[in-house]
Amino acid sequence: MKAIILWIMICVHTSSLFAQKTQVFSLSPLARETKKVNGLVVGVGHFGKKGETKEINGLNVELMALSPFVVFMAVMYGSNLKQTHTDTTVNVNGINLALGGYLTSVNHKGINIAMYNAGHSMRGISFNATFNAVHEMKGLSIAGFGNYTDYATGLNIAPINFDKRKCVGYKLVFIINPCMLKDCRLD
Repeated sequence: MKAIILWIMICVHTSSLFAQKTQVFSLSPLARETKKVNGLVVGVGHFGKKGETKEINGLNVELMALSPFVVFMAVMYGSNLKQTHTDTTVNVNGINLALGGYLTSVNHKGINIAMYNAGHSMRGISFNATFNAVHEMKGLSIAGFGNYTDYATGLNIAPINFDKRKCVGYKLVFIINPCMLKDCRLD
């Protein structure tokens, strides 16, 4: 009888934890009620609605199953994968470790270690096995295949670097480094 009462109390407490807007631990995709996580998020990725902003402060661990498909799409479509709209669905402040990577409008500030990154902006250090396709990159970006950005500031290291609008910083390029517009400059 004591075990049953204890089990009911644990279930009630757990359900009240998941109904909170701010949590210390969460699974991703984040629940509709969860607006902020200060701690650890583990899951398969973030799929938010436009206009609905979530925030993660801490460690984000993703196990996206579509990684080979996304890498193939990057080879085919390149810079068209980056998210240029401003309806950010997730703000991540901290460390992202992913077998796959971001495919949504994510603003990341911190360290990103992933197979790929197709978010909105990256500020900090990004290590990607294949590509980094973001609207705005500030900091260090190392990609195995290429960096595709509209605005880049900092150091970009990849075989291919495409900066469509403004590239301020340094680049270490092995194959291609076209500046797409006339006002593009390297400082």
